[in-house]
Amino acid sequence: MASIIPGYEYDIFISYRHNDNRSGWVTEFVTALKEELAATVKDPISVYFDTNPHDGLLETHNVGESLEGKLKCLIFIPVISQTYCDPTCFAWQKEFLVFNKMAKQDLFGRNIRLPNGNVAGRILPIRIHNLDPEDKALLENELGEFLRSIEFIYTEAGVNRPLNPADDPKVNLNKTLYRNQVNKLANAVKEITIALRNPGLDRSESTSEKTIPVSVPGAVKAKNFKVKIALWAVIILALLTSSYFLLPSIFKTTSKPRDRSIAVLPLVNMSNDPKQDYFSDGMMQEILNHLFMIGGLKIPSGTSSMRFKGSKLPVKEIARSLGVSYVLEGNVSMSGNNVRIIVRLINGQNEQLLWTEDYKRNLTAIDLLDIQSDVAQKVAENLDIVINPDVKNRIKARPTENTEAYLLFLQATQVMGQHEYVQQLLEKAIELDPGFADAYATLAFFWLIQGNDLYGKLSREQVIEKTEPLLKKALQLDNNSVIAHTYLASLRLWYNWNFDSVEMEFQIVNKLNPSSSEAYLEFVQYLLIIGKFEEALSMSKISFNDYDITGHKYVSMALAYCFSGQQEKALETVDSYLNIFQLDNFILYNSIRIYVSLGKYDKVIELFEKNLSTKSINDLSDSFLGYLGIAYYKTGKKSQSMAFLDELASKSLNHTVGSPSYFAATVFTAMDEKNKALQMLQKAYTDHEVEMVWLKVDPLFRQLHGDPRFEDLLRKIGFESDPGITK
Repeated sequence: MASIIPGYEYDIFISYRHNDNRSGWVTEFVTALKEELAATVKDPISVYFDTNPHDGLLETHNVGESLEGKLKCLIFIPVISQTYCDPTCFAWQKEFLVFNKMAKQDLFGRNIRLPNGNVAGRILPIRIHNLDPEDKALLENELGEFLRSIEFIYTEAGVNRPLNPADDPKVNLNKTLYRNQVNKLANAVKEITIALRNPGLDRSESTSEKTIPVSVPGAVKAKNFKVKIALWAVIILALLTSSYFLLPSIFKTTSKPRDRSIAVLPLVNMSNDPKQDYFSDGMMQEILNHLFMIGGLKIPSGTSSMRFKGSKLPVKEIARSLGVSYVLEGNVSMSGNNVRIIVRLINGQNEQLLWTEDYKRNLTAIDLLDIQSDVAQKVAENLDIVINPDVKNRIKARPTENTEAYLLFLQATQVMGQHEYVQQLLEKAIELDPGFADAYATLAFFWLIQGNDLYGKLSREQVIEKTEPLLKKALQLDNNSVIAHTYLASLRLWYNWNFDSVEMEFQIVNKLNPSSSEAYLEFVQYLLIIGKFEEALSMSKISFNDYDITGHKYVSMALAYCFSGQQEKALETVDSYLNIFQLDNFILYNSIRIYVSLGKYDKVIELFEKNLSTKSINDLSDSFLGYLGIAYYKTGKKSQSMAFLDELASKSLNHTVGSPSYFAATVFTAMDEKNKALQMLQKAYTDHEVEMVWLKVDPLFRQLHGDPRFEDLLRKIGFESDPGITK
């Protein structure tokens, strides 16, 4: 049977994996579809369906002229199963890909406009299984759009199989009825065939199959024209009349700001090689960094989005969880010196695809950075944001054009915890490109964290010696380097105690990255350190109630409550996040810190015994030694308390790194040994221990306030004497 349109072999081509027809499901489906088409479409519809794999083209055969002819059809229906999206299989390679290419190049194109004004694709997928994310991504990459299919899936707990005619929709979680799904497909075929046969069909006649005449008498044209003019005159008059009353409400409605909250999800690594995750994750973060430069966006941090790496949740649920209206997702694949990056901007409310791009480029720094720049600009364009020319120039700027240096930089930023390895990667990147500002700044951050209490590898002097030249060089090369200004703020806060400079650097960061919350934690800590509790708490609440909820943000809010004297709120917040988020060093350290400050010593010991009891006392950080010394002393276990205090005292005598004198002072204060506590604080000041920046606001030193020796230390550090702590 020939096609309803001359020049085409068939109207419909059914593509499927033969394994999916072992039970006869596909054969039964085609039979049902033919019957439904006969009752839905007036003209006979021809269907190509290879019913016998041993009598037709096998998956091991090459494509011959016979198959190429059969693929010249109007509509292609792939039966999407758990195994169909396989780049090595015959159905995918020789049918799906071939038709997709042919359809784009033929007279009608792959996508056509329907009589009702909507657009439909000539590929009509039916889906018989829920798909794995990588298979769905592969399919959408080839289609260049969000997958929309007619589903023949039966679902209940633990079940993922094709829907059968005998299945009861009441027990099918999808509530689908086999016959109704066949009817939906037949109606879709009918719509497409009407559009193909009648490309000039008026929308008002979308339910009819008649053909519009090629020519229309001039008198009829004139009459229709006059009728249309009269009709439009009435409409315009009505609008003008009603606008007198409606304009205020119209403007009120249209002036409402558009929600421009967007999450960038981890890009799927299509290589299935975990060693390539650094590249896909790094590209995601770099796209985020470009978007951060654009004002008017609300963007969850990479930490928030990374929770959904490998997630099988629908986009709508991810968007709801992150509190955003839009989602940017995609995938990355590398082959030799080539890279393919596909991104999709999706409406998180209805999962509508708003924009997609398939970037096929060489694996060069220039191409990779240009992709990131283009993605950021396309997102802004689709969200109706006009980018300032200066910002656009920054977005387009390339920090390096050395490919090897850039790939080393991406590796380093994704494995920052592996210290010696990170150092080697960044030093090599700088060697390859001495003008790579962000590589200098990131290497500075590597050295910066070696001096904090949890790492405790470098003294203050060593940190300053290593970081200052690197940050100075980074800013000489690029004074707009966000990470250089961010890390300079950290250096000035923790190691220089230059508080005015800290605030200035944060202002620069905020101006350069107006849509970022990446520097949020550091700035909240800065506000707490200088005693601006209400500002810190206000910033925590705004961010917390906004869109980017992380364990670290919970911690910041709990600290703000704790330091401002709101004990119940602080405890409630700590208890909440400990039940939600996985512990890391930052969360564990601050949880113990808050519990100690609020006198919840049993909780401190419980956290210690659950998470740190296997560690030797010599391996515990100064902060843990101090907090445990207090908790054990206050619960009557004085011998254990003295063991922790003795370790701190020993470290204080041989001080090179960390803040042992500061934390020894907290224990002495808890023991009401004020003179010893002040002696240790004086040594901590002399040694310029990092934790001394907390001296003004640390609740553990409340009973020392007012002592002239304590007030003198505050002035030396750069604080005013009255901390305003609630007692």
